[in-house]
Amino acid sequence: MTSYNRSVIKDRLDALTRLASGWDGYQGAPVREENAKLLMDMLDVIKDDDCLISIVPSSDGGVQIEWHDRKLSIEIFILTEFDIRIDLYRPQSE
Repeated sequence: MTSYNRSVIKDRLDALTRLASGWDGYQGAPVREENAKLLMDMLDVIKDDDCLISIVPSSDGGVQIEWHDRKLSIEIFILTEFDIRIDLYRPQSE
C-alpha cells in the first residue's frame, strides 16, 4: 500500500504494464496500458492524499485499485474503458 503520490502510483502502474505473460503462474496478461492511463486519469479527479492505496493486476489485463478509511472504502476495477466496476462501502455503525 502507498499514500497517494502520483509519481509512485504511475511507476507502479508502469511496472504492471510490463509484467511478463504468465506472471501469475498461469496465463496472466500484463495490465493493458490503456487501463493504467484510465486509472491515472480517474485518480487525478478523485484522489485523497490521506488514504493508503493498493494497486493489483488481474490476470486478464485489468487493474484494481482500492483504498479505505474509517468513513469509506472505494474499489475500482478496470477491465476495459467500457467495463469498469466501482464499489463504495460505508462501515457499519456500532
